[in-house]
Amino acid sequence: MFNIIKKGASVLIFKTKKNSPTILMATAGITGVATLVSTVKATMKLEDILDEHQEKMDLINNTYEEVKANDERNENGEVLYSESDMKKDTAKMYIRTCGKICKLYLPTFALSAITVGCVLTSHKIMKKRNLALLAAYKELHSAYSNYRKKIVDKYGKEADTEVIFDGAKKEIATDLNGKSVAKMKDDRSSCSSYARFFDATCPDFKKNPEYNRIFIEQTQQMFNDKLHANGNVFLNEVYDALGFERASAGAIVGWIDNGDGDNYIDFGIYEDRNRRFVNGIEPVVLLDFNVDGVIYDKI
Repeated sequence: MFNIIKKGASVLIFKTKKNSPTILMATAGITGVATLVSTVKATMKLEDILDEHQEKMDLINNTYEEVKANDERNENGEVLYSESDMKKDTAKMYIRTCGKICKLYLPTFALSAITVGCVLTSHKIMKKRNLALLAAYKELHSAYSNYRKKIVDKYGKEADTEVIFDGAKKEIATDLNGKSVAKMKDDRSSCSSYARFFDATCPDFKKNPEYNRIFIEQTQQMFNDKLHANGNVFLNEVYDALGFERASAGAIVGWIDNGDGDNYIDFGIYEDRNRRFVNGIEPVVLLDFNVDGVIYDKI
């Protein structure tokens, strides 16, 4: 029985930690609403406190003016209510009123502090987790690149293509010497995982190859200008401009000006695979992007 309770408690603690950002944000939402309600209620009572304060202040001022006008004095010849007495009572009245207002809004201050604390703590946890995911992605990306390099070094580029792209289908062709050779049907086999087809699914695509080429070149130039002006460009920004669907990796990979990459953005328009597009024969083009890698942690 004890083991069951212990196991249940362990699972509960794990799930609580796992979902702590969501729990904290939900708590922030609840306390935020509670803060608003508390503020409204306190403000409704504030008028009574201010009215009472004003009444007391009027009494102090009227008493002082009356004593001063009648020159009222005690048996020792001292003024019954001097200017010094008035100033002391005024200070006491303001301190007392401030105390009442602080007490009135104390629940609001407390709820506000809880709300802000929950939001900041949730942000801190998510930032820590995102950094961990970023580190894991960089490690995976590095391992993936090293793996492909070893495949190419040991077995050749064609073997790398078959392994990475799940044995892309081949077609038999004849070379200039009349020999039968295997040729990859899918040109993406020579591209990175960031490659995309600019085709009819893109809003700015036209059936005119020349129009598409000019549009893509202008977009490429625009982002090169942005790279040198802002210092960085994320891949998803390029995807957005070209009409591609965003990718998870696109939020953290891209280009850094004067970084470790090429220091320019290239869409791969003039690669051999796009010869028919460049020559104005085919309107569809396969774009691949020379991203520097993960840049999220370098900005």
